[in-house]
Amino acid sequence: MSNSCDIRSITPDLVLYDAYESGEAHKVLFELPDKKYRLHRGKLIENLISFSEEGVSKIDLSLLWENIIRLSSWKDFPDINDLIQALQSAGAEGRDIETISNMSPAGHFLYFYDSRKHDILRRLCSYAKRRAEFELYESGLSITCHLVTVNEGIIVASSL
Repeated sequence: MSNSCDIRSITPDLVLYDAYESGEAHKVLFELPDKKYRLHRGKLIENLISFSEEGVSKIDLSLLWENIIRLSSWKDFPDINDLIQALQSAGAEGRDIETISNMSPAGHFLYFYDSRKHDILRRLCSYAKRRAEFELYESGLSITCHLVTVNEGIIVASSL
């Protein structure tokens, strides 16, 4: 009996990324062929629905903060309440919620990243994955989410 894993079972049909840095971060880590990568243009949710209707069965999302929030709220234009709900679902509470409620949207990701609250970022990726798979349940689309920091160009959290 072999303990090896068939790489085809875990390799995505495609990788959707939203910025040069997020595409490169995924390429460095996973070393997939360039033909698997597609730059996200337009509305994220519409793109995912379209891919699910085209028969894509597994997709990796390599995204910056704003698109992880869009995915977790399943809205193209989430507001602060959507952000708070997503963060609470990821385990943020009390002081964290109060802090982000009183800061500009540009600082939300940095607050969690600089505070080394990577467990919340990881759970947010898992929540975004579950939410998207729930919304696309009938298609059977399997999603993996990776959160990338634009400044360092690395994956800082994942739903893996």
